[in-house]
Amino acid sequence: GALKMDGTHTPGPWVCNSLNSNQAEQEEKPTRINFYAHGGQESIGCAYVVRGDVEKAKANARLMVIAPDLLAAGEAVISCWESGDLAGAVRHLALIIQGE
Repeated sequence: GALKMDGTHTPGPWVCNSLNSNQAEQEEKPTRINFYAHGGQESIGCAYVVRGDVEKAKANARLMVIAPDLLAAGEAVISCWESGDLAGAVRHLALIIQGE
């Protein structure tokens, strides 16, 4: 089923520490990626990269970092749709897809 957003989340923008591809490829143990909010002042989570999954981990990290923006954009699309502004919903959706 569909996931429902319950509760609150840490507001964006979020950032993550850089992932050194060479280090992650050479490490025998998983490499940790940390995620932060409030200009890097608040730790909000982490993910681990296993050897060989560096590019996928970088893509996943980028997706996690923009999660607050994606949520806000999705809410804007729903708001336009519910108010009958279908053209506005499509414009918002196009901006999301284009990454603007």
